[in-house]
Amino acid sequence: MKICTKLICALLLLATLLTLAACGGKEDPPAESTGGQQTTGGDATDEPRNDVADLPEDLDFKGKTFTIRSIVQAAAAREFEASLDGSIIDQAVYNRNRALEEKYGCLIMNDEDVGNTNTTQMFDEVNNMVKGGLYNNQILVTASYRMCALAMNGLLTNIRTMNAIDEGKDYYSQGYNEALSIGDAQYLITGKFSMAYYRYIIGMFYNRQLFNDFGVENPQELVLNQEWTMEKAAEIVKDMYVDQGSPADNTYGYVCFVGGDSSVTDGFMSATGMTVLTKDENNYYQVSVDTARFSSAVDKILGLLYGESSYATTEGDHAKYFTDSHAGMMNYRLYIVESEDMVRLGHTGLGYGLLPIPKMDSNQEDYISYVQDQCFAFGFPISMPEEEKQQVALFFEAYASDSYQVVKSTYYERTLTSRYLDEPSVQIMEIIDTNVYVDPVNVYLVTAFSFTTQRLRQIYGDPAKYNIATILAEYLTSGLLEEEVNEVNTTFQEIANGTFEPEEEEE
Repeated sequence: MKICTKLICALLLLATLLTLAACGGKEDPPAESTGGQQTTGGDATDEPRNDVADLPEDLDFKGKTFTIRSIVQAAAAREFEASLDGSIIDQAVYNRNRALEEKYGCLIMNDEDVGNTNTTQMFDEVNNMVKGGLYNNQILVTASYRMCALAMNGLLTNIRTMNAIDEGKDYYSQGYNEALSIGDAQYLITGKFSMAYYRYIIGMFYNRQLFNDFGVENPQELVLNQEWTMEKAAEIVKDMYVDQGSPADNTYGYVCFVGGDSSVTDGFMSATGMTVLTKDENNYYQVSVDTARFSSAVDKILGLLYGESSYATTEGDHAKYFTDSHAGMMNYRLYIVESEDMVRLGHTGLGYGLLPIPKMDSNQEDYISYVQDQCFAFGFPISMPEEEKQQVALFFEAYASDSYQVVKSTYYERTLTSRYLDEPSVQIMEIIDTNVYVDPVNVYLVTAFSFTTQRLRQIYGDPAKYNIATILAEYLTSGLLEEEVNEVNTTFQEIANGTFEPEEEEE
């Protein structure tokens, strides 16, 4: 995918603002929890920095090679090695890798496949590697939902036994990692050191020019005043509809891709606080469904999707309505800013602005963001011997820390001139990044994922046919959720105590 320099600038500023926001303060679950922070002013230098790895000053790998094996979508390609096509991202990635190699006396090898992540390719490769007692690929990464199969089949190392990896550092996502950990173990990790983490956050965009032309209230001010709710979003765009005779020519206040194939609506679940699983006192999963909240949240979401000026479409090109200025607002993953159409829109008229997905109602305390399960999760093969495991841990901590710094410094300094990302957008990015929560139901559970994500998509796409109360009753009374949760808990208990036996493949 060809990416122009201006296009990259937009993405990089988004990522930078997100990471800068991560240094702003301690957060409580379900929000990100970034641990101790560096203070500002006065005795700032006396406080330990939580955004830099605590590694030996004389760390030297003496020429050792570390291999990162990745399978990624095109939208998240070239994060691990540069093709040197002249773009800012490529140059920054190249500089980061060379600096790491020089500083720590190592060689970084990257084996990246770009294409479809919805395959068993990574699982098959790692399964064969581990069975053969090999560990030639020490760092494994693909879409998080695909990495989960590796963890659940006992193929990955417990990260908590890798001494140098400090999960509490700012460059790791505490909100996402909370969902990934189970019992006393964690087999996958992700966070703010990865560009994919930013690219797959689902946010909302609004067309400043259209809002100005229709005299619509500034939604960013609503966000900052804690007034940005589903009902308020539907209210402020209700008079933006202009009938030109066909959907392609009409103007809408809000447009959204809905239905079973849509993922841009997945952020609604976290945003409105619909929770399926929580953790017990031993950090294992338990079913905790608030049926009243589910029903209320879905009703309010449908009020936005099917409001007077909204267009809920099952066609996947809904972004064109927005970039062609035929829609005032849309949902999308943040990597949309890389598209040429969004860059063009950003430099025409008043450009566009950023918003979090609205809260359910005014009683909800915080805005909550969702990182889609296509974001990268990193794991390490269990076949690594102890000495190798600890060396890889040291390298990965250095890699994560330095990658985070690249986003904060190099990217930020190069992208300050993006004219459509002004001071209000900086504050919005802080809000989006501060509260990230992923329900464990969207990590390890198949039945529960179908119960929430897939069935919610169906409701959003055809509310006359699908009903949330019926779906909740079906799953909660059938015992399917409880059964699968218990199975997942048991599996990880067996992996932890060494009694897990993977199912044999059928001949």
